[in-house]
Order: sequence, then structure tokens, then C-alpha cells
Amino acid sequence: MKNSVHTYAGIEYDIHSLRAVKLTPVKNQGEFRWQMEQRELQGDFNKEPELITALKDAVHSLGIKKAIIATTLWGKQAYVTELTPKKGTPSELRTAVQFELRKTVPFDVTTALLEFHEIGEAVEGSDMVNLAVGVVVPQLFNNHVRIHELAEIKPELIDLLPFTICNAARETCLSSGESGTSVILHVGSEVSTLILNDMAVPGSLYHRSIYFSADEIFVKSELSEEEVSRRLMSLVEEVSRTIQFYHKNYSGSVQKCLQLCGVHCNQELLVSTLGHTDFTVVPLNVPSSVATNLPEKSQGTFAIACSLALRVAEGGFNG
Repeated sequence: MKNSVHTYAGIEYDIHSLRAVKLTPVKNQGEFRWQMEQRELQGDFNKEPELITALKDAVHSLGIKKAIIATTLWGKQAYVTELTPKKGTPSELRTAVQFELRKTVPFDVTTALLEFHEIGEAVEGSDMVNLAVGVVVPQLFNNHVRIHELAEIKPELIDLLPFTICNAARETCLSSGESGTSVILHVGSEVSTLILNDMAVPGSLYHRSIYFSADEIFVKSELSEEEVSRRLMSLVEEVSRTIQFYHKNYSGSVQKCLQLCGVHCNQELLVSTLGHTDFTVVPLNVPSSVATNLPEKSQGTFAIACSLALRVAEGGFNG
């Protein structure tokens, strides 16, 4: 633990909802645990003033103005991956990473903000190295910073959503002792993010965005029962195809558990329909592994915000 006098906070939001978590260290039966407080807000966060107001509300209601805060960034112009180039100087690695990214990234990587961190040798004694790579266009990053500044928030850490999800799954695996490839589905308002990653195997990360408007099903309620069923089964098919692709292209066992997180992860209809994947569907339960007090609603819903707070409190996977 860094410093027990500090409080730590994580903030996650999409276009219609915002979740914030505050972690305060407390001593419980001779061991330090976290006291967790949370706040969830709804609104039209495509409108900048509403988003800024919600951010200020979360900071004020949780009392985290002086906390160490982490946020997460998402969008079509943010991308993460793992690459295995030859070892070299930071400049040589950057050039090699940019070359590889040009093959798959749908925006100009030469002008994008690029970060990478070593996560181990590809093979012991080899001249290759595994890197976790994150890239984002400056406009998206700068706008994220600007909005938080207007809300009087200065994040200690700004992570990219797929890495945040990986870190949340890592906390769960450490708590449960499970091994193998984790399968995590983050269900957002309009876009879902599917992650497959074995925390013990560098280079095993795979992720994709699935354009599935959960809000139209669970918030607006204007669709027919037949259309709702069709869209949910389409999500199931996309998830199943992605897992099959992973089986064919990556080695190692895949956990038979589909972990859900995000604003709609506790919807019974979503959970029951995803059961057609033949996976056991459960919430990504990061908070209960660290907190002394935990409302039931926290499971999955606040997993990302909690993981962000843990990231700045205790360190973790560097995305």
C-alpha cells in the first residue's frame, strides 16, 4: 500500500452513465482493507455541460477532491494490443511498434500518443520482448483532460479501457487463484468491449469492440420483444465467434466463465441470453475481493471504477 493517509478514487463513464468509487484504507482484524464508497449518475453525457456537472457531483458527494484519482479513456481512436518486437533502445522499439501498428490501427499512428511497457521476454533467453501497447489520437486524449480540468479534476492516471478491464480481471484472478484465459465482456451504453487474456502469458491479449446498443434495450424500451431477442442473440453470436477465433489462434486453456461488467451487466435478460454461449455468466466481482463493505449492486457495475482506484492505490498492470 502506498500511504494509508490517502484516499483513492476511480471514475468511469460512457454516454449515459457515470460511476465513481472511493477507497479509504481501514484496519480490519489486524490487516488493512478498503472501505468503499460509490456513486452512480445518469444523464446525457454527449452534452459536455451535463458531463462536467456529473463529474463535479461525484467528486463533491464522495469527498474525493483531494483524492488520488484514476480515469479511463475509450473511443474509436484509442487502441491497445500486445506486440513482440526485437529488443532495442526505446527509440528503436518505438519505430518497430509504429511499423506494426500501421498494419491494424485505423488512424495515423505517427501523430498519435503512444505508450508501451515491457511485460517480459517472449521466450527466455531470446532477443524478443513482449510489450503492452496503448495508442490514442491527441484530440481524444486532450479532450478527456480538458473536460476533467473543467470539473476541477486532475487524474493521476488516465488508462485505456481494455487495459482497465484487464487489470480488473487480474484482481479477480489473484483473489480466486484461477488460471487460464479470462473472458470479460464490458457492456456499455452503445458499445461493448470483449477481452480475452491470460494474465500469466504475455502476448495473449485479444480484444474487440462490439457495436451493441444496450441502452435501446434496457433504457428506452421502445423495441418489440422479437427485436430485443434478435439483438441479444446477435451479441451472443459475436461473442461466440470471437471466442472460437481465439481458440484457433492462441494457445492455452480458456476459463469456462464469462465475466460481465459495465452499466447493464446485472440485467437478468442479458445474463440469461449470454448463457447460450455455454459459458457460466457471472459479474466481474472486483470490489468484493478488496472492500470491507459491499452493496450487492456493486458486483460488475462498479468493477471498472474500483479497479481504477486500486490501480493508483496499489499499482498494477501497466497499460
